[in-house]
Amino acid sequence: GGVVAWNRSNNAATRYSTLDGLAANRTTAVVNCPLPGFGLIFGTAHGLQIYDTRRERWTLLNSGNSEMHHDDVATLNCSVDDGFLVVGYREHGLDIFDTESGEWQLIDRRSGLQSDVVDAVTVVGDLAALWVSSGNGISVLTQDGVLFYDETTTPLETNAINVMVSDDSGAVWLGAQGKVYAINGETWTIYSPSYVLASQFPTGAITALALSGGNTLWIGSDRGELCKFDLVAVTCEPFFTAADLAITSAITALTVDNVGRLYVATAQDGVHLYEEERGGSNRVTNSANSTQWRTFTIPSEIRGNHLLALSQDAAGYLWLLTEAGLQQWDPASNRGALLFTDTNSRYPISSITTLTADPETGIWVGGQNAGYFDGTNWTTFATTDGLVNRQVRTIAIDGEQRSWFGTQEGLSIWNGDSFFNLTQADGLPGNVISAFLVDGNAIWIGTDNGLLRFAENRLQIFTTATTRLPSNRITALARDEEGAILIGTEQGLARFLAATMSLVPELSGQSIQALAVLPGNAIWVATDSAGIRYFNGLQWTTPPDIAVPPAPAVNLFFVDQQATLWIGTEGGLLRYVP
Repeated sequence: GGVVAWNRSNNAATRYSTLDGLAANRTTAVVNCPLPGFGLIFGTAHGLQIYDTRRERWTLLNSGNSEMHHDDVATLNCSVDDGFLVVGYREHGLDIFDTESGEWQLIDRRSGLQSDVVDAVTVVGDLAALWVSSGNGISVLTQDGVLFYDETTTPLETNAINVMVSDDSGAVWLGAQGKVYAINGETWTIYSPSYVLASQFPTGAITALALSGGNTLWIGSDRGELCKFDLVAVTCEPFFTAADLAITSAITALTVDNVGRLYVATAQDGVHLYEEERGGSNRVTNSANSTQWRTFTIPSEIRGNHLLALSQDAAGYLWLLTEAGLQQWDPASNRGALLFTDTNSRYPISSITTLTADPETGIWVGGQNAGYFDGTNWTTFATTDGLVNRQVRTIAIDGEQRSWFGTQEGLSIWNGDSFFNLTQADGLPGNVISAFLVDGNAIWIGTDNGLLRFAENRLQIFTTATTRLPSNRITALARDEEGAILIGTEQGLARFLAATMSLVPELSGQSIQALAVLPGNAIWVATDSAGIRYFNGLQWTTPPDIAVPPAPAVNLFFVDQQATLWIGTEGGLLRYVP
């Protein structure tokens, strides 16, 4: 996560993250907008991150410190000549900032938009027409009113429009599934592989468009295909496959600079720069290895930004689950070793919600059923093998090397040969298992209806009716250095020590997302609305200044074998060494 600036002359990269002043590492849009008070603008879920290239300083503009109406930025359009900035919100319509008046104007369903959801925007001229795609059709705002286009009233074959661009004449191009729609006045033209017969044409979803000159449109797809489309000759030449570009991910954005160089952004394979040969030559080389192509990447990056689960195996490798797949990562060298996705694994990787390394060299995963990777092969354990339910939510390994699986309908214990199951009918306070904590020969089990301790084949149940638990919905468990069990719930944190349950008043009413304990009895607590809370061994306070997470919402904590704290968010991973 974060923002990277590459020096085109020497490929040197400068990276910016929350440690450099960003409010969040995950960005959604970018535009160069040298209007007064702006600059290089990045959209985030928390407003606008603005970089002053002269002062080399970041500032945050949002609804809390300006007249912006919302923060969930999805799209950005800027016109320096006409003096406006258009901010599209993921779920709240549009804001238009006018430099002459210095005011923000909100446009949403109350103003005539078909939906408050904004997927793509293009602006014609000096706001002569504003095209807004919501996924359910297109709203076109003009001075005469609002037009609405969808698959029932136009040649559109889908309402899901991924990208839109327009030129000064008012012509608009839309990228959708397998097709590019061109609208010029009342005339609609559909370009697709079946229409463009003289050359190849991108397949899959059209995810990126960029105009280059008067009659040329660059087209990119989610299959990594790219072509330069001649609107007069109706040919896509040159045409590049994903293999030609040496990429394995989707093309996410295209930009043409003022001298005609094309920049190709990808989901996982960096940025590629294409520069056509000069001097009148029309020769085209369909290979990213040609001198026409340059690639900008950061080596050894973790794939994906959204950290969903984390564990460490006996060899010291971290196993990370992100939206890009399941990865084995060497924290000593900061290099990846393995990457599993749905396409190269017998287990449905995209279904994984939890994982735990075993004491040997394997890794247990849970999602749709349970899965085990032994270093070479995958094995799946399903209800037909004895698993109590196919939706696995949490996993733990106890002191006897038994594997515990918490599911939607109870828990299963795997002894290496067979499963033993427990449900509410067997005495569990609830069937939805949310957390495990191994505590010597005992194991603590969090459910949606209370907490229980399992030891010596006996169950001890704790609920709000019998103890001072703040809520029966258990969200996280940890053990501090005094031997107390820390119990995170949706209504606060409790502490159980010497048969006494007590509340932590500093966290009353807070929904606890994750817990961690570091040496010195430093307790880290992730909440859903108050960020990270920190107990330094003496009092509750804010965490150390250098422990700035990549995004405000923390999904997980993990303490590794060296007592390093890893903080996973939707915007990346932070390593904190006490």
